[in-house]
Amino acid sequence: MQRRTFIQLCSGLSIAAFSYSPLLAIAGETKTGVLVLGGGMAGLCAAISAKQNGAKEVTLVEKGGFLGGHSILSGSGYWIGGTKIQEKAGIDDSVEINWEDSLERGLKLNRFLKRNPEVARQVYEKGPKDLDWLESLGVKFTDQPAQAIGNRKRVHYFAPGYRVGSPQAIKSLQKKAEELGVNIVVNTKLVSLITDSDKRDAAVVGAILEKRGGEKFALYAKN
Repeated sequence: MQRRTFIQLCSGLSIAAFSYSPLLAIAGETKTGVLVLGGGMAGLCAAISAKQNGAKEVTLVEKGGFLGGHSILSGSGYWIGGTKIQEKAGIDDSVEINWEDSLERGLKLNRFLKRNPEVARQVYEKGPKDLDWLESLGVKFTDQPAQAIGNRKRVHYFAPGYRVGSPQAIKSLQKKAEELGVNIVVNTKLVSLITDSDKRDAAVVGAILEKRGGEKFALYAKN
């Protein structure tokens, strides 16, 4: 796994704070199949997805005493168009309507001029299926999307609603992760990433972690 791919799996951690260490061995060295850093929404989804795609051992590490990260403090809204929830609520929307609406507004505000629209397009196209996937994991949404920026009601709140839904979504994802056998480790922070050499494009193979009491150990991701 290359650095960029590994970092994309990390959530709830400051990228600027990452440092890299070449391959080494320290006391307490251990290994796992897949290592996920950060126990917020992205980290939980990454761990669950890894398990669902055949990973035998997945370890999720969270620096706090409980899961949730910044996600647990969010407004609880998932903004996307063309969903089954919208259809049931009688809202006429689609991926294309959402995209054209966003593109028009984005161009007016110059937001798309410095970005690749095709990258953003992936979020719009995959969003409805991702929402279905979250529901399959036990995450619940309110049945009435709300109005936000744009010409349709597209904000899908985690049930029971604005702000109060995020903790419930995290609970559902944690329950699913535990059911799938994800090894969840809390009160443990990232010190640095471990690479297989000191070259610029070296592969990331693990991380040096530190428990709340100060004990450091190396955890390698080895399939």
